[in-house]
Amino acid sequence: MLVHLSAVVLSVTFIYCIVNFILQCYHGTCEFYIGRCIFSVIVSLLVAGWGLKRRSLNWTGALSGIFIGFIHTYSSYCFLACLFTFFYTSSKATHFQSERKKKIEAEYKEGGQRHWQQVLCNGSASTLMAMIYFLNGGPEEIPVEFDQNYFRSWLAAGVLAALAGANGDTWASEIGTVMARKEPLLITSLRKVPVGVDTRTGKIVEKPGIGVKHISGRPLFDNHSVNMITTIITSITVPTITAHLYSCLR
Repeated sequence: MLVHLSAVVLSVTFIYCIVNFILQCYHGTCEFYIGRCIFSVIVSLLVAGWGLKRRSLNWTGALSGIFIGFIHTYSSYCFLACLFTFFYTSSKATHFQSERKKKIEAEYKEGGQRHWQQVLCNGSASTLMAMIYFLNGGPEEIPVEFDQNYFRSWLAAGVLAALAGANGDTWASEIGTVMARKEPLLITSLRKVPVGVDTRTGKIVEKPGIGVKHISGRPLFDNHSVNMITTIITSITVPTITAHLYSCLR
């Protein structure tokens, strides 16, 4: 549900961004960079095609990736570098020891084959911040200097934080699952659980007892929604803390 809501929010924000940009160009307060736009489209298509070829994405994930890639690239080439680093390293992590993953993951897919929900839950926060960044000053690369341009620096740090958080989560699940030599501890109860328990059960509860037939409750958030929430929280808290540290150290 939350992922679908984010898709609506991103669509509405993108439409607003386009209309606002057209009006700014009409009134002469903003400049359209055709070369930058073409480059953004080409890069997004190439990366999405590469993801499809390696089976890192399915066709819905590729379409979502083209949209997200275009926004990041056109807003700032620095955002492109962060996004590509996330996508490339995460794809490598997904292919890491794939034969072992087949044995411990019930829903294993060759290459990962991320669909649009997985793409949005990892990239919606950074995409929204990239669009706001673009609306407040146009596409450009600026240094993160909170004393000179607080809001845009905050947004730039937020984009980096969102992608770094999503990358760390992917690495932990893709590499930690196969590298673990002992049963990991479940952070909520500090009990040992089987390797890969998150992807195999997808439940809030631990393994039910022998006599358990039904579990009472309401499914509020699925795994995609939880990933999105953590990414959003990371994208807000990290730049805020960074700005505070910046002011203390200056």
